[in-house]
Amino acid sequence: PFATPLEILPEWYFFPVFQILRTVPNKLLGVLLMVSVPAGLLTVPFLENVNKFKIHSVAQ
Repeated sequence: PFATPLEILPEWYFFPVFQILRTVPNKLLGVLLMVSVPAGLLTVPFLENVNKFKIHSVAQ
């Protein structure tokens, strides 16, 4: 007959999410962490030009 493996692992594309949920003890904190990482990466292009003290050259 069939035997269930000792540790059930997800597919490779779900593995980072699975590891975050296993590592973080609070599940709500894990979900917030999974949402905040892509949201933070999406804000990087908007934060690029925030420096007001940047010296602008005449050639631009």
